[in-house]
Amino acid sequence: MEESKGGERDPYNPVDDSAMAVSGGGTADECDIPEFSLCAALVGHTGDVRSLAVGKRHLYSGARDSVVMAWPLDEDGHIDGTHVAPAAQVTLPDWVNALAVKSPAGGEEVIVGGCKDGGIYAVEWEEGGPAAVAAAAAAGGNGAKLVVRKTLLGHNAPISSLSWTSEGLLLSGSWDETAKAWDLETATCKWTLGGHENNVCVLGLGSGSVATGSTGLSVEGHLVGQQIRMWEGSPPKEWRSLTDHTSGIRDLCLVDAPASSLSSSPGHCFCSASNDATVRVWSEDGDCRAVVTIPGGGGGGGGGGMSAEGSVADVATGSADYAVRVFTPDSERFLRGDRLKEALEAVGGGSSSDACGGGASAVPGSAPPRGGRSGGGGENLPSTSEMSVMVGAEDGQLSAFACHETGEAKVFRWTEAVGGGGAKWEQLGALRPPVRKVAFEGGLYDKVIPVEVESASRGFLALQLGVNHGDDPKAVADAFCKKHSLGPEYLPQIEQFLFIASL
Repeated sequence: MEESKGGERDPYNPVDDSAMAVSGGGTADECDIPEFSLCAALVGHTGDVRSLAVGKRHLYSGARDSVVMAWPLDEDGHIDGTHVAPAAQVTLPDWVNALAVKSPAGGEEVIVGGCKDGGIYAVEWEEGGPAAVAAAAAAGGNGAKLVVRKTLLGHNAPISSLSWTSEGLLLSGSWDETAKAWDLETATCKWTLGGHENNVCVLGLGSGSVATGSTGLSVEGHLVGQQIRMWEGSPPKEWRSLTDHTSGIRDLCLVDAPASSLSSSPGHCFCSASNDATVRVWSEDGDCRAVVTIPGGGGGGGGGGMSAEGSVADVATGSADYAVRVFTPDSERFLRGDRLKEALEAVGGGSSSDACGGGASAVPGSAPPRGGRSGGGGENLPSTSEMSVMVGAEDGQLSAFACHETGEAKVFRWTEAVGGGGAKWEQLGALRPPVRKVAFEGGLYDKVIPVEVESASRGFLALQLGVNHGDDPKAVADAFCKKHSLGPEYLPQIEQFLFIASL
């Protein structure tokens, strides 16, 4: 994004007259692309946010902490501010990789979570539903809760994608190379689509047909077979294969667009996102209408930890720093000044680039900074200002004092008079508790972190990595990839896991 002319730009006050660079040399205004800026920062998860879905009154987020959170929308369907608390949350049996919401007219909203354990869990609001939450919140109460009502079992690998058919069936895609359709009322599988290449993403199209995408197979070091399949009928039969993408297809979504050069009628388009760093726009009959190239995108290792869900106006993103950020094109709702600074601090003290969605940051509740101490300082210890009137009981005695300037606990040793010098306290260093190590694969580590990678040749891999403070991330990532026979394209992803672990 280009800087506006006429003076230095305040990083905490987004301006309205800046231009966004687009392909072809045009500006945002010329191409009808609005400028988005941060309007809300939602903090509460303790794991990577992997999925988002929008309901009638809530934005739902699912993460690697196995929790689904419901964030309240206002009467206009917006989320604004820095002190938004989840209206409710529910813990599922494993990491939440996918979410879908069904909001039937006159019925209660159903939230469906797809997990790493291969299970699909239908979640509903307790009696009263979302309306009870809003009423109770207005009265100062806690409102209704989210509860798991049904469990759908049938996949034998992690769930990666969820959608709905136009007939109301739930679609699920998995690393078991299948897509399935479910009747949520009876919790039964209606049909299964096999023959995919590794991970499967799914999408129900408005015409009643179904689209599936695959991430491809590794054959002699080359990725092959990635494609979008178009299905029709009941049970569906494949009628077309789209092979334009040159790397794995990661996601599919509908485009709620007016009639234009992209489509002959409103809403009849869908998009595909791929590791080849492109998003392609397709008509429902499978004709490619547009290609958007993502600068710096793509890459083999999969997963940048980013997911997104949009409405007409706002876009929400969930990422590997555990935070959900909401962006808006409405300049009147931009966070500015102290409010923007507060929002960035809430998601870990990031720079002003975070206002545009950049960077991973620490979050409240994560581990203390490296070398720091969790909890307190020199509380209940004598102050260093009192040392002149305090003596040790014997030479070499160790005692702790609170620094009178910072309150930090320091360790001192009492040294008796030697060679005419006076007895005194000598500072040895800061007082820190012993570090508890974790035993893992024959070694001791500061922590053991989960590493989830998606291999084109071996499918979904749930691994672990022992790490110590001070380790060189590049060296650790390189050794890890060699140990597990992962190619160099996985190095950035492993380094990202190490970066998050170091916060």
